[in-house]
Amino acid sequence: HAFGLTKRPSVSYQFGLKDSAEVSSVNTGSGTRINTRTIRDQAQASTGIRLPLGFQVNTTANISQSQDIGNTRTQNDQITFPKVDALWRGLEKVPILGYFWTSSSAIFGYQEVHSRQGDGGLDNENITSDTREKAFNPLFQWTARWKGDINTSFRGNNSEQNTIRYQRNVTADTATVRPTLEDRLIGTTVTKQNAMQADLNYSLRGRFERSLELTLSFQLGGNTQTEFQRSASDTPAPPIIRQDGSNWSLSVGSQYAFSSRFTGGANFRHERRKDRIRDLTNVAWDFRFWGEIGFQ
Repeated sequence: HAFGLTKRPSVSYQFGLKDSAEVSSVNTGSGTRINTRTIRDQAQASTGIRLPLGFQVNTTANISQSQDIGNTRTQNDQITFPKVDALWRGLEKVPILGYFWTSSSAIFGYQEVHSRQGDGGLDNENITSDTREKAFNPLFQWTARWKGDINTSFRGNNSEQNTIRYQRNVTADTATVRPTLEDRLIGTTVTKQNAMQADLNYSLRGRFERSLELTLSFQLGGNTQTEFQRSASDTPAPPIIRQDGSNWSLSVGSQYAFSSRFTGGANFRHERRKDRIRDLTNVAWDFRFWGEIGFQ
């Protein structure tokens, strides 16, 4: 963003082909509105292979870099590798299972992400955070359509993230000595998350455009965040638990259509959230009912 320009910059600058506006500017007299610039680069490569029996495996690598220049100059980069997705379609073709399912599939996913952030650079003197994440997204996902217009799905996720944080703008006692990474270390934060969801849907269709859909959904999850601070002595500092919670919810719903002009539905939902650090439990009950009549 450039402020105080006396005329419109070139089209190449507006489309990001040039970094400089190359036009004169005037001082706006405001200290809060300064010229800012963002530069981003990204590269991606992917490949896949199809195997017999409905198997398919895809792999992806992604690299991105960005710089934000304004009051400060921050730099970020992120590398996603490996990223693997495996898909198995046609489970209903397995003997015996074909008697129950008309279609079914399973998906597995895994990825590792390494991201860094720095103030003026990403070297040992400017880096402010270094994060590594391993995620099973999804750990397992299975969907199936049963004979009798019944659909079911099950999905589970799991991830762990480790973030190392460093102080910024730290100077040594003398101008000839620069602080090391160990001198600037603040601590390490470990975040773990997991979630599971199961859904069931049943459709009943009758004559004269009548239909009824019933849904059942259950969700379960948890998250923890632990901080390991830097110790001034040889004895490690005790870990600090910042987050420790769990939650689950149950939802039952229905949607009906007696005709193309008369539709409606109802939904009931119950949720419980547990915060173990504060010893607090939040409970929610939700009931909704709606109807719609169309006139022509």
